[in-house]
Amino acid sequence: MDQASTGTGRRPRPVTTTGTISLVALLLTLAVTAWWCVMPPDVLVGGDPHGLRHLSVGALVALPPALLAVAGTAWWAGRRAGGPFSLWAHAGVTAGLFAGLLLLTAPLQGGIRTALQATPDEPNLAAVRYDTSCLPMFSEAECRRAQDALAGADARTVERAHHEMLATTGHSAADHAAMNAPFYAPANDAVAGSGANTVAFAIQDTFFVVLVALPLMLLVLFVARRRRPTGVTGRGTDRSARLRYRMTALVGLAALLVAGDVAWSRPATAAVVPFSTPLNIPPTLTDAAITIQMRQASVQIMPTGPATQMWTYNGLFPGPIIRRPSGQPTRITFQNNLPGAAGQLTVHQHGSHALSTEDGQPNTQLIGQGGQRTYVYDNTESGGPERAATQWYHDHRMDVTGRNVWNGLVGLLIVDDAVDSALPLPRDQFDVPLIITDRTFDANNQIPYNFQLFGTVGDTWLVNGRPQPYFDVADRRYRIRILNAANRRPMTLALSNGAAMTQIGTESGLLPAPVQRTSINLQPAERAEIVVDFNGLLGQNLVLLDTETTGTNGNPPRELIQFRVDRDVATDPSTVPATLRPVPPLPTPTRDREFDLRIRNGRWTINNQSFDPDRIDADPVRGTTERWTFFNVSPSPHAIHLHDVDWRLVRRFRVAGDFNNPTVGTPLPIPPAEAGLKETFLVPQGEGISVATTFNDNVGEYVFHCHMIEHEDLAMMGRFVVRQP
Repeated sequence: MDQASTGTGRRPRPVTTTGTISLVALLLTLAVTAWWCVMPPDVLVGGDPHGLRHLSVGALVALPPALLAVAGTAWWAGRRAGGPFSLWAHAGVTAGLFAGLLLLTAPLQGGIRTALQATPDEPNLAAVRYDTSCLPMFSEAECRRAQDALAGADARTVERAHHEMLATTGHSAADHAAMNAPFYAPANDAVAGSGANTVAFAIQDTFFVVLVALPLMLLVLFVARRRRPTGVTGRGTDRSARLRYRMTALVGLAALLVAGDVAWSRPATAAVVPFSTPLNIPPTLTDAAITIQMRQASVQIMPTGPATQMWTYNGLFPGPIIRRPSGQPTRITFQNNLPGAAGQLTVHQHGSHALSTEDGQPNTQLIGQGGQRTYVYDNTESGGPERAATQWYHDHRMDVTGRNVWNGLVGLLIVDDAVDSALPLPRDQFDVPLIITDRTFDANNQIPYNFQLFGTVGDTWLVNGRPQPYFDVADRRYRIRILNAANRRPMTLALSNGAAMTQIGTESGLLPAPVQRTSINLQPAERAEIVVDFNGLLGQNLVLLDTETTGTNGNPPRELIQFRVDRDVATDPSTVPATLRPVPPLPTPTRDREFDLRIRNGRWTINNQSFDPDRIDADPVRGTTERWTFFNVSPSPHAIHLHDVDWRLVRRFRVAGDFNNPTVGTPLPIPPAEAGLKETFLVPQGEGISVATTFNDNVGEYVFHCHMIEHEDLAMMGRFVVRQP
């Protein structure tokens, strides 16, 4: 008779015990997976950046209860004969024991969570840091001039000046407090270590163990129990060997959890593989009545690592593309569902000929937290449809536009009209939007906002919200609409093969005639419509470069997007006509105005004055034509954007005279690409421009400002009111 059944007095262990326990673990995993699937999205691993770290720590705490539950069931099963319902009995015992042990460890998990929050790790998107450092695109001489102009002003001076502006333009005490808060603040939930939250968090954290660690652990245990070391006999030796195997398995699993946590928390920029991600094209909304939610959302910008917390339109970055026919009214309702720390918001349809009440005023007609506002755009001008153009929409709240745009409140808006549609230009899927911007990502893929006096720049370029994507194209012409949506950084675009691009439009619509260009300079808020011809390039890859930026450490990669010419088309019906759209006649100006651009006491000024919502800086009369001249005597270039109407560039020149009394000096040529209508103009340091327009249709208040956004936030913005005749 077998000694194992008679000599020891022990009950023989059923041979199916290990398989049974493995099946129990599988059923438990499936049950918890189903529970996971019906939980709210904000408890999923990707729901927020602090979730991964908490889940990993919680997993380590929950691992011993998982082991005890399985071991306890194995012990119980080993002393009972297997019956037809033993599997379900084992599953029930395992689940019950696991749940009981889990609740016992809940206070420990809550305490660990609270301790982790003592070193906060949830991004506070309303927080702001300040600095006066020189920008990477400045030369050494430009940096010296910039520092001289600051006259010793430091980050504290800039912060004080900014908060003085916040008080002037109606921000609440809560806005000041939110901006002074750390970049990373504790979660806004109830205290993590108390009551029902503790149990909920413990259960949530344990999902990670059950779904990942428990099946792996049981697999290793299964192999370890069946293996007897070669040449070794004896019950004690066998038991000792199995114990060593099991301990090795547990240590390996713990190391796996820790290593996974570290890997997921690595800087995402190191994981970016150029041209490995397809181009993201936001969805297009075409209805006459549209509702858009402004809300905080997790956006997977980087291909690996946690999602990025952002303030978004409809949970997207960039927001949805709005495309509407000119001459037909459009109603867009924006709902402010952002956290209270975001404060009041406004929305500016940048480039629109909108009524004053619909223009997105920087400090009035604001949308409070939980509120909404419907903007009505007539899309008409001078009694007819507004010119077709590539426009965009973004937040325009005074003093925090830079922060809000940086956090994601950006979207494209396209207006079509009969003139544009009648031309044989590429259309439909061959009409492609590229929204280019830059951001700086921290080790957790978050984008804390750093208010730089000379303008906030990032170290990673994004095209339609993704780093270095690729786009599959056919061997034919494409119309590409490019928006520079960066806070401060300019770009100079070129193709990697040196081929010419055909520019057909600016931010105010089509040019009078196409312009062949091998490089295109775009300042923040400027747009360019180009046609790129991929004929004859089948099987080749072209890269759109930013030659303004070198590929050295500390600067964004110069390769923005790769075009892969991967398919042949039989015909290409599109062409670029020799003439596109004539510029409307400009009457002789009846009034001249002059504006000096400077920096004083840590603020950017126009005519030595900061923005004042109660001061009128210009009062043109509706129906009249005026010429405005801007002199840049500051240590930085500026990108002047004028609301309400489109403008003609009539003069570029070098600034003459002295610092206090600048005058028009040597004339400079106007490039052919600036021969059409525009509303955003580069004014380099030491140079000036004159622009002219007729103030048609609308009356009321509007603003003009630098669109290097930190410049307008502090506080290079003026206010003009169009009066009735």
